Amino acid sequence: MLPEIWAEPLGIVVDVLEQYKTYSDVLENLPDVEVLFHEVNSES
Repeated sequence: MLPEIWAEPLGIVVDVLEQYKTYSDVLENLPDVEVLFHEVNSES
């Protein structure tokens, strides 16, 4: 489960969505929740 809900999309996720064209490519390249949590905490 995610620790919280973010109002703005994270750049790392937007980059993947823009770069890959198929569902399977996006699924294979989305960052893990741990990576997302670390990125959000490091921005604070």
